[in-house]
Amino acid sequence: MSDFKRSLAVPLVSCLLFFLLIYSQTYFGKRVDFQPPLENISAPAELELKARVDQTFGKLPVRFEANEGQTDKRVKFLARDKGYSLFLTPQSAVMVLPVGPAKSATDLSGRIKKVSLESDETRHAAIRMSLLNANPAPKMLGEDEQITKSSYFIGSDPSKWQTGVANYGSVRYEDAYPGIDLIYYGNPRQLEYDFVVSPGAAPDAIKIKFEGQDAIEIDESGNLILKTGSGRVVQNAPIVYQTAGEKRVPVEGSYVLLGEDSVGFKVGKYNSEKDLIIDPSLSFSTYLGGSSFDIGSAIAV
Repeated sequence: MSDFKRSLAVPLVSCLLFFLLIYSQTYFGKRVDFQPPLENISAPAELELKARVDQTFGKLPVRFEANEGQTDKRVKFLARDKGYSLFLTPQSAVMVLPVGPAKSATDLSGRIKKVSLESDETRHAAIRMSLLNANPAPKMLGEDEQITKSSYFIGSDPSKWQTGVANYGSVRYEDAYPGIDLIYYGNPRQLEYDFVVSPGAAPDAIKIKFEGQDAIEIDESGNLILKTGSGRVVQNAPIVYQTAGEKRVPVEGSYVLLGEDSVGFKVGKYNSEKDLIIDPSLSFSTYLGGSSFDIGSAIAV
């Protein structure tokens, strides 16, 4: 076929297909509806859609992954949620928070290297929380195993992939102090940790040291404020209680500053023959890292 005939073939075929489409709609009484593109959806409808998505996925619980090679070998469990990543080692917990585009290369040396699979174009703040005079090698247990699993397909070598990584609802440090367990768990958008003080154990043994912040203070509401160069991390005033059947019996309790970088807990009178629960929580919604919206543009399977 000559080049001239070939150049005529494409438009002729296109015209033929167009007339066949019109004919089929007319003859069979059918109509083809074309959905409008997303950009044509009204602003109120788009906002409503985003709110529904945020409401649904914002209720997902925090999941703790067992470390099977997807991060630094010192990490035993890790969790990622909106606004932070958490890496649990036997000696400490490292919270990594993105604070916007980097002005220089990220450097977390001295804390934990390879803490995140995030792009190096994101600048991070890292807060380390460790227990002073605590058990240096507590037994760490994943509890409340979830039906979800995590998989990492990084690189072209299948032998280095991690698949079916177990997820847990909480992580327990057994005997972080003598007779005191430390449990990390999470509610949507909020990370919590409990100290479970067994009968005979002393709650004043608990001393927490923070690293990575510029200053620590306790505000008028009893919240612990960790100030960084990019914003604040708030640990809400602790809820202290004991249980009597299904009821909680509140106990007076508060943070106590022990120095420039350490805190403890002041606890009122309680029944020393029962477990005592000290329950702080970390609020990342007050972390001032940026003002942009979080938007999911695609899901890759």
